[in-house]
Amino acid sequence: MHSSGQLQQWVWFDDAKGWELFWVQPVSPCDVYSVCGVYSICDQSWKPPCTCPHGFTPTSVSDWKLNGWNSGCKRKTQCAYKNSTSGEKDGFLPIPSVHLPADSKQQLGRKGAEECELACLKNCSCTAYAYESGCPIWSRDIQNLQNLSEGDNRAGTLYLRLAASDLPKKISEMKSIRRIDGITKNFTTKLGSGDFGLVFKGLLSDSDFVVVKRLEGVQQGKKEFRNELRMLGRIQHVNLFRLCGFCCEGTERMLVYDYMPNGSLDNHLF
Repeated sequence: MHSSGQLQQWVWFDDAKGWELFWVQPVSPCDVYSVCGVYSICDQSWKPPCTCPHGFTPTSVSDWKLNGWNSGCKRKTQCAYKNSTSGEKDGFLPIPSVHLPADSKQQLGRKGAEECELACLKNCSCTAYAYESGCPIWSRDIQNLQNLSEGDNRAGTLYLRLAASDLPKKISEMKSIRRIDGITKNFTTKLGSGDFGLVFKGLLSDSDFVVVKRLEGVQQGKKEFRNELRMLGRIQHVNLFRLCGFCCEGTERMLVYDYMPNGSLDNHLF
């Protein structure tokens, strides 16, 4: 029994090969029950395979650094149906293409999408809901979330409850290049360049720094470009920049990301 939770069979060869793995079950580490702990998402194509969704953080950072993920993730902010100070309500983070957990699931029967969301929102113990073959809701900590390919017939979308303050900002379309000019001071602060164009530093009106990537040689039409952005905006991973805006005007294509102040990873490695 391996520490990953997989049952493994090894065979010893007398030559230089030594021990070799002969058989393993389950084949995918993500199929091991609660391998990533509560509220974590497992994807066998990631290294490491476990990550916390937006609005969550590792329960034990020290364990995660040692590849011990079964402590799972915890919320950054506890949910409340309505914030008494700001009046903001909880919301839901859509997590597409996941294997919906079977634990602690309660079926509310056939309801419309809005009815299903409201039923979960009014239930203080409801942590998530889905709109797949009725209206299943979950009232305990979510376990065994696993990313699946879009073509997998087991894939569904889980709507995970978050406090209003932890909901991701919607990706906004910056309609005019002139707005971009103001943010970047007419593209004066260049951070770098790559195969896809130049990168500039910008400053939003709320004093948040951003990175503007000005793409070059993009042949896509507006519709195709926006479709790709919708997919990109759904990706939440600790090792990826968050896309927070874009501009698509004429032949111009620009992407706006959160700014990371620590410089190039290349400089830290080499």
